Amino acid sequence: DALKKLIDEAAGAIKHICVNDLKQELQNVVLIDVREPEEFSSGYIKAKEILTIPRGKLEFVALDKIGKKYGFEQKIALYCLKG
Repeated sequence: DALKKLIDEAAGAIKHICVNDLKQELQNVVLIDVREPEEFSSGYIKAKEILTIPRGKLEFVALDKIGKKYGFEQKIALYCLKG
Protein backbone atom coordinates (compact mmCIF):
# COMPACT_ATOMS: atom_id res chain seq x y z
CA ASP A 1 0.00 0.00 0.00
CA ALA A 2 1.45 3.37 -1.05
CA LEU A 3 0.25 5.27 2.02
CA LYS A 4 1.85 2.80 4.44
CA LYS A 5 5.10 3.01 2.47
CA LEU A 6 5.05 6.82 2.66
CA ILE A 7 4.38 6.76 6.41
CA ASP A 8 7.14 4.20 7.01
CA GLU A 9 9.56 6.32 4.95
CA ALA A 10 8.74 9.45 6.92
CA ALA A 11 9.01 7.62 10.25
CA GLY A 12 12.45 6.32 9.26
CA ALA A 13 13.65 9.86 8.52
CA ILE A 14 12.53 11.28 11.86
CA LYS A 15 14.82 11.07 14.85
CA HIS A 16 12.95 10.06 18.00
CA ILE A 17 14.38 11.24 21.32
CA CYS A 18 13.47 10.66 24.94
CA VAL A 19 12.52 13.35 27.44
CA ASN A 20 16.01 13.44 28.98
CA ASP A 21 17.59 14.06 25.56
CA LEU A 22 15.03 16.79 24.88
CA LYS A 23 15.89 18.52 28.17
CA GLN A 24 19.51 18.80 27.01
CA GLU A 25 18.43 20.28 23.66
CA LEU A 26 15.82 22.82 24.79
CA GLN A 27 18.14 25.78 24.20
CA ASN A 28 18.96 24.60 20.65
CA VAL A 29 15.55 23.67 19.28
CA VAL A 30 12.20 25.24 18.60
CA LEU A 31 9.68 23.13 20.47
CA ILE A 32 6.40 22.54 18.67
CA ASP A 33 3.40 21.34 20.63
CA VAL A 34 1.06 19.69 18.13
CA ARG A 35 -1.74 19.05 20.61
CA GLU A 36 -5.12 20.74 20.42
CA PRO A 37 -5.55 24.00 22.40
CA GLU A 38 -7.50 22.36 25.22
CA GLU A 39 -4.68 19.82 25.65
CA PHE A 40 -2.08 22.63 25.73
CA SER A 41 -4.01 24.43 28.47
CA SER A 42 -3.60 21.36 30.71
CA GLY A 43 0.19 21.87 30.76
CA TYR A 44 3.19 22.13 28.47
CA ILE A 45 6.95 21.78 28.31
CA LYS A 46 8.70 25.08 28.99
CA ALA A 47 11.36 25.98 26.46
CA LYS A 48 13.21 28.99 25.07
CA GLU A 49 11.02 28.89 21.96
CA ILE A 50 7.68 27.09 21.80
CA LEU A 51 5.02 27.11 19.13
CA THR A 52 1.56 25.62 19.30
CA ILE A 53 0.45 24.22 15.97
CA PRO A 54 -2.27 21.57 16.09
CA ARG A 55 -1.27 18.42 14.21
CA GLY A 56 -4.03 18.85 11.64
CA LYS A 57 -2.63 22.24 10.60
CA LEU A 58 1.11 21.52 10.76
CA GLU A 59 1.70 20.95 7.06
CA PHE A 60 -0.22 24.10 6.15
CA VAL A 61 1.60 26.55 8.42
CA ALA A 62 5.05 25.00 8.93
CA LEU A 63 6.83 27.07 6.28
CA ASP A 64 5.51 30.40 7.56
CA LYS A 65 5.61 29.77 11.29
CA ILE A 66 8.87 27.82 11.41
CA GLY A 67 10.99 28.13 8.27
CA LYS A 68 10.57 31.82 7.54
CA LYS A 69 10.87 32.86 11.19
CA TYR A 70 13.67 30.59 12.40
CA GLY A 71 15.34 29.47 9.18
CA PHE A 72 14.97 26.26 7.24
CA GLU A 73 17.93 24.62 8.97
CA GLN A 74 16.58 25.21 12.49
CA LYS A 75 16.28 22.10 14.62
CA ILE A 76 12.74 21.45 15.78
CA ALA A 77 11.19 19.01 18.22
CA LEU A 78 7.53 18.09 18.06
CA TYR A 79 5.52 16.56 20.83
CA CYS A 80 1.95 15.48 21.31
CA LEU A 81 -0.23 13.80 23.88
CA LYS A 82 1.10 10.38 22.89
CA GLY A 83 4.81 11.21 23.00
